[in-house]
Amino acid sequence: MKAFSGFVSTISIAGALALATTLGAVSPADAFLQGDGKGKAERDCYVGLNGYSEEDLSAINKKGTKRGIVCTDCDPACDLDGVNTPNGSCTFSVGACVNQPLAGCTPIVRKKLKTKIKSKAGKFEFNFTFPSDDSSACSGFVDFPVPLKGKNQTKTGKGKVTLIATKPKDKDVFQFRCQPQLEGVACPVLTTTTTSTTTTTLPACARFDFTTITGTSNCGAAGLLTPPDPPFSGELRDGSDVKLSDLGLSCLYIGGGAAVNVPPGATPDGATSSFDATRPCNMSPLNLVPSDGSAVGSCTNGPNTNKVCINDLSLSPLPACTENIDCTPIDANSGACVPEANCFFGPPLPIANGGLSTCVINAIEEGAGGSLVPATGEANLKMPLSSQVYLTGNNNSPCPKCVAGTCETGADIGDSCVGVGSQTVTQDCKPDGDFVGAIPVNLDPLTTGSSAAVAPDGFFCPGQTALGAFGLQDTRVITQSGTPAGDVSGGSVQSGIVASVFCIPPTGNILIDGSADLPGPGSTSLPGTFELIPLS
Repeated sequence: MKAFSGFVSTISIAGALALATTLGAVSPADAFLQGDGKGKAERDCYVGLNGYSEEDLSAINKKGTKRGIVCTDCDPACDLDGVNTPNGSCTFSVGACVNQPLAGCTPIVRKKLKTKIKSKAGKFEFNFTFPSDDSSACSGFVDFPVPLKGKNQTKTGKGKVTLIATKPKDKDVFQFRCQPQLEGVACPVLTTTTTSTTTTTLPACARFDFTTITGTSNCGAAGLLTPPDPPFSGELRDGSDVKLSDLGLSCLYIGGGAAVNVPPGATPDGATSSFDATRPCNMSPLNLVPSDGSAVGSCTNGPNTNKVCINDLSLSPLPACTENIDCTPIDANSGACVPEANCFFGPPLPIANGGLSTCVINAIEEGAGGSLVPATGEANLKMPLSSQVYLTGNNNSPCPKCVAGTCETGADIGDSCVGVGSQTVTQDCKPDGDFVGAIPVNLDPLTTGSSAAVAPDGFFCPGQTALGAFGLQDTRVITQSGTPAGDVSGGSVQSGIVASVFCIPPTGNILIDGSADLPGPGSTSLPGTFELIPLS
């Protein structure tokens, strides 16, 4: 079962279009439950509950005329608060989906979606970007607590989720009930049967580790004048649905149709990002939150509140600042004064481009997180980054490498280091090039499903000035496809792909905005291994 959070407000399709299809994740439901059965069958696919199916429904009154989802306090199969003793509440996990494939129902572009989610614990909100067309999409999952009633918490508590799609209308009401655990009855223990005679209890999960692996060896040239080499993860198409170019696996592509100067970069392999998880390893989904990590470079926490200058990485400690003009050399538009990073998304990213070669440090700008379905390896991750760009001009080694345990070049030349992956780049070896700006890259979600952006007029993002994407002006569709890793609930290490299509706002730096054609779209895919680490 899953998680959702409700709100008492209206989201309009116009608002989503204002974000230029911001590229809300297009994804299938884990399971799709269509309301109370009172609506018209031809509208059943418009909106429904993610993570639940008909099998989860039970009669909730004597007549059996109302159907809903019932849970007993501390039953780990449905009460997801992680407490294995009665605590007077059931925490459900809820998500919403639109335009799911159902026989006899044709998906449409809706005008509005209204949602109400409430119980005695309060009202709950979630953000959901509509697709701009009639494609399928699902929100993330949010916890929805339903407390027991009565002075001694001995009576069944009630909660309700209402979803209303309008023009045309499809209204679905979902009842949630939390009933007390019987006195003297122990709370169930979540188990999984591995053979006909052996039952194994699954422990709580301490952590989920995602580690990047190698993708394509060639992401293509600037402006995709020469295409990438396989394997591929996505493609660009024109307004007639003709493929213009493939997108290489593990590559980062940025910019609009005039982005012909900066080539795509390959994400280094061997980098681990850790997320904390506290629910049983086969609970679905696991909520993932920022982690201190298991090793250097694997943490996913956000930055400190204090700010530092990042335009000269040879300084230690980095100078404190409150605004850009506090940094030397003074450049009010450089974006050199930033919150001090605690964690980074992998090692620096080298982008070879002759005398314009750059090294990009991806600092985690907000705490990372997401959700994971252990039984299938389906994941939706959130990774808000500040991609800090340094012009090094070193085509052979845009970012300093760690060679024989020592930084070969850069601001830390001669210092000891530990290289990461086959490229042997590392946060231990910082670049000494000129700082040219920071690009906000919000990878939300990085999904094992499909991510897409459609722009019939060629403008994918707010403020975009050049038609198209990644140097190809005829681009009207950008697609990326992730791949679920498969069952990781038993502790096995499986391989999957997370992918994202997103918008990049302007940096305010004329050099970087002009050469990368920002604001504009961005797209990436990350192949990697998925591993759930149980509590010891």
